[in-house]
Amino acid sequence: MKTILNILIVILLAALLYVLIYPQYQENKVQQVKIACDSSIALVVYFVAQDTGFFKNEKIEPTFVFYQNPNEGIEKIFKNECDMGIFPWFVVFDYLKNKNETLMVFTSYEFQSGITVDAIIVNQKKLKSKEKITFSLLNKKKFGVPFGYLPIAKEILERSGVDIKTVTFYEGSFGEIYEKFLKGELDAGLFIEPYRSLLIKEGYYVLFEGPLPKIYLPSYPGYAVGFSKNFFNKKRRLCAKIKRLTDGAIAIINKDAKYAREIYNKYFQFSAEGVRFPDIQKTGVMNKGAIISLFRKIYNEEPDTTILFVKPYQLQL
Repeated sequence: MKTILNILIVILLAALLYVLIYPQYQENKVQQVKIACDSSIALVVYFVAQDTGFFKNEKIEPTFVFYQNPNEGIEKIFKNECDMGIFPWFVVFDYLKNKNETLMVFTSYEFQSGITVDAIIVNQKKLKSKEKITFSLLNKKKFGVPFGYLPIAKEILERSGVDIKTVTFYEGSFGEIYEKFLKGELDAGLFIEPYRSLLIKEGYYVLFEGPLPKIYLPSYPGYAVGFSKNFFNKKRRLCAKIKRLTDGAIAIINKDAKYAREIYNKYFQFSAEGVRFPDIQKTGVMNKGAIISLFRKIYNEEPDTTILFVKPYQLQL
C-alpha cells in the first residue's frame, strides 16, 4: 500500500512539474507563424518587423504565404493552413456576411484623401488622344481591377461619367494587372501602392488620385490584419506577442517612413522611391466607424462587430 502511495505521489509531482515547466519550455521555443499576404504595401509592417529583429526577439519565425486572389488566401485561414493574414476589408466582410466566418481583426489600414495610396492610371500612349484625358475617354476601353474591387471600380467609374456597359473589365492580382498594363493589354486601371508609384515613375498618366477615399467612401478601410479563430483561441499568448511586434513596427513606420520604404523596396526589389503608406491603425485606435460604414454601404445593414474585432485586453501579455 505504501509503495502504491509513493508511486502516486511521484506521478502527481511529475504531472505538476509538467504543468509548471511545459509552458515555459514552449515559451522559449521558436514558434512558426504562417502569414497569408499579397504583394501590396500592406506587408510593409512585417517586413519592418523582420528587419528590425522584432520577430526574432519574440522567438517567432514567420513564413509569408503569398496569395494571388484574396478569396483563396482567406480560405487558407479558415482551413488552418495559415495562422493569420492581411486581406482587403471587403473580403473579410464577404465571409462574415455570407459564410458566417471571420478573422479576429487587430489592425486596420485606412486609405485617406490627404495622402493617397490608390489611383486610376491611364496608358496615355495607347489611347492616342490629342484631347485632354478625362473619364469619358475610358468608354469602350479595357480597365484593370485588382481581385475583389470590381463592384467598387464600377461604381467609381459610373459616378465619374463613364458608361460602364461599354467598358471591358479585367480582374487579376496586383502584379498581373500591373504587367498587363505595361504590355499595353489594358488601357487603364485601379492601382494601389506600390504599383501606383511604379507607374507614376514610368511616366503614365494619373487620371484621378485617391478614388477610393475621394469618390467611393471617405477614410476608406483598405486592409484588415487578423488571426484565425482557431489560432487565436489556442495560442493567445503568441497572438499577444504578434500584436506587440506589430505595434512596434507601426511605430517605426510612423517615425521613419524613409527607412520603411527602403525596407519594403529591399524585400520586394522594387524601385518606387516615393511609395506611400496608408494610415496603419493599432487595436485600440481602429476607425471602427469607417469600417462599419463600408459594410453598411455594401450590404445596407449593420455588421456583427462582436465577433470581428479583438478586444485590447485579450492581447495583453
